Amino acid sequence: MNCNALIVSSPTIDIININNTEIVCAGGPPLYAGFALKKMNCDVYFYGPIGFETEKTINLQEKYNIITLGVHQEVKGAIFYHKYNQDKRTTKFIGEIMTIDVNDLINKTKNIKFDFIIISPIFNEIPPEQIKLLNKPIVLDPQGYTRSLKQWMDLVPFNYIDLIHVSSDDVPLDFIKNVITNSILLYTMGIENTIIINKNDIKEIRPSGNVVNDRTGAGDIITGLVSYYYFYRKLNIIDAYNKAQENFEKIIKEINKIKYTF
Repeated sequence: MNCNALIVSSPTIDIININNTEIVCAGGPPLYAGFALKKMNCDVYFYGPIGFETEKTINLQEKYNIITLGVHQEVKGAIFYHKYNQDKRTTKFIGEIMTIDVNDLINKTKNIKFDFIIISPIFNEIPPEQIKLLNKPIVLDPQGYTRSLKQWMDLVPFNYIDLIHVSSDDVPLDFIKNVITNSILLYTMGIENTIIINKNDIKEIRPSGNVVNDRTGAGDIITGLVSYYYFYRKLNIIDAYNKAQENFEKIIKEINKIKYTF
């Protein structure tokens, strides 16, 4: 039986500046994590805000059989400006999205049994205090909360979440590690290092593979793959991360080709 995954997030349009050259492409966790999970033969569902500009990204997602459950909104949608300087990235949100109706999400998915749900807000699509309304296991990447909510750490129900992915681009390690008690923390620092904290067990792992010039979506891909290997294939978290790394480079290179075809 295939893996079933739900991604609660937003499709995006990404303006990417590398070496002062700008390119425009599709993006967002539903595309990046969704594409990676489709490569694992998962059935992938997406729910989140769709703007009139990000409709193009939805069309691309659906080409790869990512199933749309999301809601159209009368705003332009999630648009980002990413600027790369050597290995560092700065990101600015220049779009517009509105909060989703969690009851509508629950109603549209009530007959589907998910192996895991990835919540990866771009801004504040799903209020953090409403995460507890969804069925476990829950995976959270709080990247959007760090952009939109000053007191987000007081609002997120960390004890209800099973796996949390945080990037060093968004939150310092010392800022997050002390609030994670029952969850597994996957803390990525680009190509430099990855730290996995599982209760009192701390592992540092150097990512393998070659440097990819455009790493936009890298965290989303890793989040999707680790979730698949940990929750569906039932590997321990270290093996799940290592298996995700084995697939990462091939998948990000594939998606970096298709994301300009929308």
